[in-house]
Amino acid sequence: MKKILAIICFFLALNDLMSQVSLLKDINIDSASAELSALFKADGFAYFKYKNAAGMYNIMKTDGTVREKVLPYDMQYITQAVYGEGLLYYSDGARLWVTDGTADGYREILFYGVPPVNISYLTYSAGTLWFVGSVGDDRELYWCDSYFAQAVEINTLGSSFPTGLTDFNGVLYFQATDGVNGYELFKAEHTSAIDYSATLVKDIAPGDASSNPAWFYVWNNILYFSANDGTNGFELWRSDGTEAGTYMLSDIYPGQDGSDPLGFTGLGGSIVLFMANNGTAGYELWKTNGTTAGTVMVKDIYPGPESSNPYRFVLVGGTVYFGAYEPNTGSELWKTNGTTAGTVLVKDIEQGPLSSSPRNLTAGTTQVFFSASTGAAGRELYSSMGTAASTRMMADIGLGALDGMTKVDAPQVLGNTAYFPARSTAIGKELWKSNGTSAGTALFQDCLNGDSNPTGFTKSGDVLFFSAENASGGPELWKTNGTEAGTVQVKNIYPGAGEGSYPKDLTDLNGRLIFSAISPGQGYEMWTSDGTSGGTFMLKDLFDGWGGAKPRNLKKIGNSVYFSARSFGTGFELFKTDGTTEGTVMVKDIFPGTDDSSPSELYDIGGGISLFMARTAWQGRELWKTDGTEAGTVMVKDIKPGHYSGIGYDYSDAAVLNGVLYFKASSADGQELWRSDGTEAGTYMLKDINAGSYGSQPFSFMTMGNAVYFVAFTPAKGNELWKTDGTADGTVMVKDISVGASSSIEENLVEFQQVFTVVNGNLFFGAQTFDTGLECWKSDGTAAGTIRLKDIAPGLQGSAPYALGATSGLFLFTAYAPGYGSELWQSDGTPGGTFMVQDIYSGELGSIFSKGAVLNNSFIFGAQNNFNGVEVMAYTLPGAPLQQNLNARTEEEAQEVTMPDQAFRVYPNPADHVVQLMFDEKPAGDVQVNILDISGKVVSQRTVSDMDNAAIDVADLPAGVYLVQVSNSHWQKTQKLVVQR
Repeated sequence: MKKILAIICFFLALNDLMSQVSLLKDINIDSASAELSALFKADGFAYFKYKNAAGMYNIMKTDGTVREKVLPYDMQYITQAVYGEGLLYYSDGARLWVTDGTADGYREILFYGVPPVNISYLTYSAGTLWFVGSVGDDRELYWCDSYFAQAVEINTLGSSFPTGLTDFNGVLYFQATDGVNGYELFKAEHTSAIDYSATLVKDIAPGDASSNPAWFYVWNNILYFSANDGTNGFELWRSDGTEAGTYMLSDIYPGQDGSDPLGFTGLGGSIVLFMANNGTAGYELWKTNGTTAGTVMVKDIYPGPESSNPYRFVLVGGTVYFGAYEPNTGSELWKTNGTTAGTVLVKDIEQGPLSSSPRNLTAGTTQVFFSASTGAAGRELYSSMGTAASTRMMADIGLGALDGMTKVDAPQVLGNTAYFPARSTAIGKELWKSNGTSAGTALFQDCLNGDSNPTGFTKSGDVLFFSAENASGGPELWKTNGTEAGTVQVKNIYPGAGEGSYPKDLTDLNGRLIFSAISPGQGYEMWTSDGTSGGTFMLKDLFDGWGGAKPRNLKKIGNSVYFSARSFGTGFELFKTDGTTEGTVMVKDIFPGTDDSSPSELYDIGGGISLFMARTAWQGRELWKTDGTEAGTVMVKDIKPGHYSGIGYDYSDAAVLNGVLYFKASSADGQELWRSDGTEAGTYMLKDINAGSYGSQPFSFMTMGNAVYFVAFTPAKGNELWKTDGTADGTVMVKDISVGASSSIEENLVEFQQVFTVVNGNLFFGAQTFDTGLECWKSDGTAAGTIRLKDIAPGLQGSAPYALGATSGLFLFTAYAPGYGSELWQSDGTPGGTFMVQDIYSGELGSIFSKGAVLNNSFIFGAQNNFNGVEVMAYTLPGAPLQQNLNARTEEEAQEVTMPDQAFRVYPNPADHVVQLMFDEKPAGDVQVNILDISGKVVSQRTVSDMDNAAIDVADLPAGVYLVQVSNSHWQKTQKLVVQR
């Protein structure tokens, strides 16, 4: 008995060290490559096409935080798409559709007359979709009002063959022929509320000859293009939309050959850059300010008659980046400020005369993203801030000389983060993201790897509800009690292969779940669940039509959940539910009619009063309050009088302290810190932190103790941590973390740090200094108590911490560490208590997918390991009962046990011949090395004594995935190995 008690006590003492992450349930067992490709960026979302488990192609959109499928059927042959005023238009060349961006908010466009085929040139201009289509041999211009489309008659004698559709000041310009004047510059305008007509702007090549205008580009209220008047060849032209205002700007290459200008890109002010050939210098970099005298060559990059062929211009700040060729460096990345001296090579990425051939240059906020190719790493994603030192490969995703990207894989940039398709040997072609650092470059979405993609973990009653997808369908409502057997689908709300109800905004209401979901025929509506299939049902069909009510901003207050939704005859207005059909009602139609008041998330300030933001026609977006009744729902104060808005759409960023709401609002003093107790007199600017019209732009509000913490800007200190006790004098900066004018917490980094997290009187957050990247910090509200917990990724790289959740004593987050990728970390608020919990996905790829929640003694979250894709994981928290088998150890054996951190890596990985074991801390004595195949069979084993020469020969192993298991008598560690041939 004494031995058993000693063993139990010993293992309980080691419990904190032995807490571990394990797969709770492998919900989706499918695995394949999604063959993902980028489409375009619109309205703050990036759109991608990918292959689903059924082999059909869907469209997915992301804003960098959520990933949502927007088209539920096969879109393999989609050719193009365009966004306009809240609607996405797209075509496969034979048909045309429109969607509002939700999973079932789509419909096909109908045509007056015979529907055209070969649909192309989708262009949105001033509330109208334009495109070109063919009926028989006739190829014509069409317009669409989002429901019906019809042709515009241009050539009564035959086909008009329009091309180059371009919006210029709300008017459509294009090339076409009317059958009389050849192919010339036309424009299309309203002739009535329901019709359009096309007119010739100018017959540039007189008679039936054609000027073939092309490469239309709008800058500084001028339409630039290339055209051939029959005398001067293709030269640079400009137009203001009138015949008199349409003329050749410069005859760059005198004679009939023409300079062939193309690649127009605005630099700033009136300057436009382009490529042209003057007949003596080849195709080189030119600029124009819209005048003949101001049209000059910037630089002869490849001196003499040869051409540097500058291409793919992109503007970042005041600099244009582009690719260009010269014989000493090949085709590499260049930049220009529009001057000869300021036009320089950024970096010779592939050293010497060989070319890295930059492709798909895309602008970020402060950097340019592009793909480039080297012999050593193949084609991968790069970023640059205009210097050789800042121009670097983000990650070798393809590994070695294999290409991670192709020449056509284009990054889509949101803010300063690029989302891009890339192919790895392990998971195929999937969606990745990068913020311009190696730490911030990681897999963003494995669209087809047997992933269940669990999200939205929410505790209600004694279970966690979440959304997940299995092999037979899309996202549905699931629940778990913390065991594999107790992790089950609650209800298949939208049955069918590839279909899904996409449950979201999961909210607990006194032990019953409230959420929104899609069902066949209803679109997004409000649902409820008690955890059983029979007890899961739609509360009320608020909007009878395509798309549904689309409820959002769910918030539990008292015994009700408040939300914003639309109903028949209204726009998005304030609703509430008590969890019953009868109790699901509109609180007030704040903006009468079909317009939206778009109420934000509510904040409970006590006394039965909640504050929120809403919009009306005459006051704009302002502060409102409600007591849950129509009469008690009124505007608190018109902060910015008139139809201007005092509060922006980011109002959900606010906090309550002692019955007062603290938030950001805009007035003549700029965007500053405001407070409100729910009365007009009690609603005012608390402090003008940064005097002037710009304001301090506060964000990331969080209540801790007797203060509200937030980030604010001042010119002298940048964005830093502030706090307020509710008084002007008590509104102070906590600490200048990045000393001087540089910011420690950039607003565009909120994607990584999310909001502040409070644990045991400490505020956890991500911050950076002038000499370190984004790392995990904590503050107790004092300057001395505001410290960096650990420099996880040393130097400017940073670990990019991201809050996942919290327990009563631990902050749980994901962070990037070199050699491990983004994995699960924990902190108790001390440097020594901040460490990686487990390398869940061996190697650089990283494991974390979604935030989680605590259930009983475990933290449940979404992550991927090396074999199961993105699934539901459970972290047994420190102090929880262990599930060890103690019968195998004697008291003496137990006393010998140590738990050193013997993490190791396998390099190279993938490998084809020999791998080296690299230990973070070399183990003492001999270790046993076993290599197991995917079935668990040992296919190779040896004993290693010399840790400096721990090389393992894998030349005889067939290509495939293996486990390298290293152990001695006291411990065992495992890593994945990919063998390639």
